[in-house]
Amino acid sequence: MYAKTGLAVVALAIALLAPSTANAGRTVQGMANQAQMDITTSTGNVNVEDKTIVNHLVGLISRAAPGSTIITNVFRTEANNDVVTALYLAKQINNVNVYVTYGDSDTQFDWANQGTNGAIRMKKCPLGCHNTSKSDGKAHSKYFLFDNTRRTDGATSGAALWISSANLNQGSGSRASNYATTLYHDSDMWWGMWSVWMDAFNRDPNDGDYYRPHLGWNAPHSGIVYSSKSASVAHISPDRDGGDMWAAQLSPLATGSGCIVRVMQAQITDERLDAVNQVKRLANGGCAVRVLLGTKDDGSADIGTQARAILCNAPNTLMKKRPRLHDKEVEIYGTYEGGAGRVQVFSGSHNWTGNALRYNDEVLLRVSDSWDAYNTLNDHFYDIFNASDATGLVGCA
Repeated sequence: MYAKTGLAVVALAIALLAPSTANAGRTVQGMANQAQMDITTSTGNVNVEDKTIVNHLVGLISRAAPGSTIITNVFRTEANNDVVTALYLAKQINNVNVYVTYGDSDTQFDWANQGTNGAIRMKKCPLGCHNTSKSDGKAHSKYFLFDNTRRTDGATSGAALWISSANLNQGSGSRASNYATTLYHDSDMWWGMWSVWMDAFNRDPNDGDYYRPHLGWNAPHSGIVYSSKSASVAHISPDRDGGDMWAAQLSPLATGSGCIVRVMQAQITDERLDAVNQVKRLANGGCAVRVLLGTKDDGSADIGTQARAILCNAPNTLMKKRPRLHDKEVEIYGTYEGGAGRVQVFSGSHNWTGNALRYNDEVLLRVSDSWDAYNTLNDHFYDIFNASDATGLVGCA
């Protein structure tokens, strides 16, 4: 569905292949079918702080209606963070109810419980709120739920859902590249993510890595939240089924000379070779593949030995690396699930690592058939790709 034909396809394909000349973050307000959607990006680095995503989120918090509720899972923040300050002021000044789960040890939300008649509104999950079976699991997802806030244009929006790759700090937030999606008027996605957060807050069930995608759409504890309003799906980790969540998203894309694959991953490990092999399949089949990688502390591309060998020898593939690349995104164009000329945008917190799939609390958000989202991520990709370095890996173009 949503196929585009004739000259329109040619024009769009040329636009999507062409690099952008912009080099800063942006917020784009668009539509994903029936639900309103904002796409926000940042391109910060070690020397430049880009607060585009921070300012957008602070705006959502500051416009929350008095007495309304904000629910969030945060992995990492730091002292005097603008978002944490905005949450505190919303609670203290506008009596906004703030409920927080968080992961990293340097995150402090003790004030969330103050003046709430003993109610527990903050829970720290150093090993992951869902995970109970591995010592290095993390509450790594980054999302906010608003039951009543407004968009930047001032329109009353009611409920809103913000999902991002960005942490609430400088190192992996405003001084890194990141991407955020905000959905409005999307009750299916909002309530589905509310259930995920409640599972995390209550550690329910408490038997470890419990999401089971085979149970199907919106089944309790399937880890799949579907919304027809925004043509979006959220896939939640940790996952017990044993398959590779990212590979499952790439497998419906058919090969062919017109298909496009853009991968932005902070880290790719050899535990995710199923996903890597899907990229190779598409490259071998004629898709134009571009890959952006983050770097290790020594400046080398952050990719496993086996994954490196697979991608560096794939045809039609260009790879680059960039310090403080913190995105976890993929964009694809082509015949998807049998429909020609479709676009898919995948974003969220889910790295291509073993921990992300089996032990961390993660969100992988898929938005389907939204050219606003696709074109924005394409611009974001090339903002960084054009300013990035060659990987330096043997056999990599």
